[in-house]
Amino acid sequence: MFSVNEPLKNYLEVDGRRVPLRLSFDRVLTVCDAWADDGLDESEKMAVTFRLLVPKPRFRRWLARRSAEQQGAAITTLFKDYIDTGPHSARRGPRAFDLKQDARFLYAAFRQVYGVDLFKEQGRLDWRVFSAMLAGLPTGTRLSEIVDIRTREIPKPDKYNAKERRALIEAKAFYRLRPEKPVESMQNKLADLFGELEAWAKS
Repeated sequence: MFSVNEPLKNYLEVDGRRVPLRLSFDRVLTVCDAWADDGLDESEKMAVTFRLLVPKPRFRRWLARRSAEQQGAAITTLFKDYIDTGPHSARRGPRAFDLKQDARFLYAAFRQVYGVDLFKEQGRLDWRVFSAMLAGLPTGTRLSEIVDIRTREIPKPDKYNAKERRALIEAKAFYRLRPEKPVESMQNKLADLFGELEAWAKS
């Protein structure tokens, strides 16, 4: 849970033991990429998760000796309590925002609004802080303009708006998102982690 009157919790309790975590936004995004990779099986995805988010080798070795059920429960808690950013709205209509495909616009928006260089913040900026900053981006950035283009309805044709319609259709084609590849149920769950961010993008 994100609370401004309490420090961010950076450990995971597993079998009565506190496992330190490193939850920088770049590491979390790489973990989510791993879970969306059809070329990795579940055990490999769990290994990537622990390798990236659990910085101390002795704790990774200890986790590796836990049962499959304990490891699975740890992964579930990790995503639910630390990576999931909050309640999600139903995913309706076409996507308007994608963290990977819109990375350059996201980078520019953070520089413009917060003065934050995301490259310099790799390994430092906590995922939960990153998520809060992303959800709080105002209008007036190129990213918000592109989201507006993607979500704006094309007006019905009349004798006055042919130029406007053509310009919007061309802009939508230029900024369209590449279609998502089919994913398995676990990847669907991970995609839902970004529901709050997508809800912001569509607002």
